[in-house]
Amino acid sequence: MNDSFQKTVLQNSEKPVLVFVKAPWCSSCKAMTPRIAQLAEKHTDFVLFELNIDQAPQLAKTYKILAVPTFLIFRH
Repeated sequence: MNDSFQKTVLQNSEKPVLVFVKAPWCSSCKAMTPRIAQLAEKHTDFVLFELNIDQAPQLAKTYKILAVPTFLIFRH
């Protein structure tokens, strides 16, 4: 997960990246996932990256994620 985050989010200089921070046990995250996917399909001017905090706890700690869902935007 850390490698794909590095490549897709931190090294992407072409488009802004919307990071959807979620967890499999989060009911709000489950409800939002299809809507966020539709948004990403419709608008190609940004990249969507889904970050599962259970699979990447160090990234969650690095970016001080205290609750899910959380959205982060990275540009350049």
